[in-house]
Amino acid sequence: MKIVKIEVPENIISDVEKQLEGVKGKTKTKVLKTAVNNTAKKAQRLLAEKTAKTYVGKHTRRNAVVRNSVIKKGTAESPTSEIGFASPMMEIKDYHVSSLAISKTSYTKSGKRSKKTLKGKVLNGGAKKLEHAFVVQFKNGHVSVVSRVPGVNAKQYAGKPNKPHYEKLKKLLSPSISIAVGGDRVYGQSQKEIEEILLEEVNKTMKKVLGE
Repeated sequence: MKIVKIEVPENIISDVEKQLEGVKGKTKTKVLKTAVNNTAKKAQRLLAEKTAKTYVGKHTRRNAVVRNSVIKKGTAESPTSEIGFASPMMEIKDYHVSSLAISKTSYTKSGKRSKKTLKGKVLNGGAKKLEHAFVVQFKNGHVSVVSRVPGVNAKQYAGKPNKPHYEKLKKLLSPSISIAVGGDRVYGQSQKEIEEILLEEVNKTMKKVLGE
């Protein structure tokens, strides 16, 4: 799970304290709590939107990313909010592949590699060739895009001569939502913007408290 923390830096806290000198009550903690919680909501939407623009597939659409995230709100005692993004590991087919037509192997009857090449992509942009990949349906009904592991026999063929159609199958995996959100393309490019949102929320809340 990717955890994004929203907390107010010490220099901003000091600035808030100076501006609130003489104001009665636990105003400082209320300001900080309100600011981090408002920022968390906006940051959640921002990260979901950037994920949707960066990646392909239904599960990376804005609403899907939001559904797979949860906000832990900050309190007056602990004015730090957290956004958690999670999902199971994804396969390449959860993003995009050119075809999901089932084929038992990537080899022809003569033992040569098939000339049919699947294409797939995870990021927005042109699809790339998935070398030696093909689509299988397992006994439990699950469909996956796989390739074979050269020189490694599947368990049921252990001890038999190494042949291409005996080789172990490997699913082609892709990033989970938490990895997609937490990477440089999304969170790495959003940190400064989130900091700016936090400062804006602190100033907005301060003006309300001071009646400006």
